[in-house]
Amino acid sequence: MKLRGKIIFRARGTKLYKFINAVREQKIYCHNQTVRNEEYYGQIKADDIERLRELAEEYKIELFIEKREGIRFLAVRYKKRYGFIAGGILLVCMLVFFSNTVSTIEIEGNHRLSQMQVLAALDEAGIKNGTFIPEIDFAMCEQQITEKLKDISWVSIRHTGGRIVVELNETVEHEELSSTHKQPCNIVATETAQITGVRVYRGALVKLIGEGVSKGDVIVSGVVTDKKGKMMTFSADAEITGVYRKQIIFSQPFSEVQIERGQQHTEKYVMFFGARIPLFSGEQYSEPCERKESVSAISLFEKNLPLGVLYSRITPISRTEVIYTQEEALKEVEKKVFLYEKNFLSDKKILERTIQKNITQEKADYIVTYKLEGEIGRVQEFFLKNQ
Repeated sequence: MKLRGKIIFRARGTKLYKFINAVREQKIYCHNQTVRNEEYYGQIKADDIERLRELAEEYKIELFIEKREGIRFLAVRYKKRYGFIAGGILLVCMLVFFSNTVSTIEIEGNHRLSQMQVLAALDEAGIKNGTFIPEIDFAMCEQQITEKLKDISWVSIRHTGGRIVVELNETVEHEELSSTHKQPCNIVATETAQITGVRVYRGALVKLIGEGVSKGDVIVSGVVTDKKGKMMTFSADAEITGVYRKQIIFSQPFSEVQIERGQQHTEKYVMFFGARIPLFSGEQYSEPCERKESVSAISLFEKNLPLGVLYSRITPISRTEVIYTQEEALKEVEKKVFLYEKNFLSDKKILERTIQKNITQEKADYIVTYKLEGEIGRVQEFFLKNQ
């Protein structure tokens, strides 16, 4: 529902279709038009109602107003209820104020650090109850808190209305890294490979160097039976390397649409009984964009009121069609191969690489087969039934 309002009408008469044509000729933009039982239904802007009435009188058409929607009509309805209006204005002002003021701080991810330690660091960075949110530089605060609290590796601060959520990740001490899983586990193969290296810290080795394994096979077992036949379970721990093959297909279409994103900005609205009241001047952003909306509702006695602030985060986007020649497409594929190896194979040794080119009318493909050597073991927990 927009501020200027809209009107849903019904019209009937002997010159109904001439009236409809006249509406179009006068450029009265009518939405949701339909004709049923010789009656014309539609929806127009409130500003166009006088022009519509003049046409109805000219063509001797009976015009009925079915529904009025919009803040302007709500204001007319309550124009003599000064207390209601004053209370509504005060409520909106309070809503805007409290939605931009820190009212709650929640901390997630702290195990060794206490709530008080984190809150003290936030206070030094300028975040506490009552702080005006638009004045907070969240990136700077995150940096200050990371420097202040040496036991965290990273921190993220976000807000929804007056609620601040601090999510942090504590550094893991060496003792914690070497500690066992509480649940018994095996070391299993992540690839179909030939084992080239084994270093067992805990567990019973099932496969030897030089043996082949299939994906999912147990290499180091967490189940051991002693000389007396008693079965013991624990968390297996080992480093297993092996040689395996991996095939990846890299593609580049000769024609593709590229999307560029502009700088994000936020539109704010007061939600009042389902109506959106903009808290900004000018027209609503109507260019192509990605729009993410969230509502911060006001609650009273644990019940949500029909009031709140809607945040509409808008990222402008532009789409451009790019055409590649065969040579350009192959260069793009080569870039993708390079980036894949840099990002995903940097911890592995590439023993062999074979490339097969495949060119069609739509795209260029590289079918790359790798022979790799690297870590092939992972932890897999297991459960034993009680006998």
